[in-house]
Amino acid sequence: MALLSSACHGSGAHIHDFQITEVAGVEIEPKSSAPEYAAQCKDWDLDAESAATFFLMSTRITPREYHHDFDTAPCRVGGVVRYDGMDWRFQINGAAKGMWTHDAETIYFGCTQEACSSLVMWEHVPIDSVD
Repeated sequence: MALLSSACHGSGAHIHDFQITEVAGVEIEPKSSAPEYAAQCKDWDLDAESAATFFLMSTRITPREYHHDFDTAPCRVGGVVRYDGMDWRFQINGAAKGMWTHDAETIYFGCTQEACSSLVMWEHVPIDSVD
């Protein structure tokens, strides 16, 4: 189990004081727009500490940003995070985005920091920087 607490990194809204209590293996992302890249999944995995580090370095983003400003990699890692006294299901997509869900509530995350590159399959490339 990874229990991490940290001050905010960079600007934006961060969540801290959470505990990753369970991490499942890598699975194929069913909504991926790039199924031909699914073979890359065998070379990517996250343990509890890496998953916690990903969320500590990430900022909260809107659903629109999650679905439109971040790519979708063919793989994701899921598990359980304990936050605010409740167990939430989490997912980290290999394209530097993640989410926590509890009942009908979802919190979206995106990691734009260079340090996230070692934790994800594909770094986030801002839409406005693509030619």
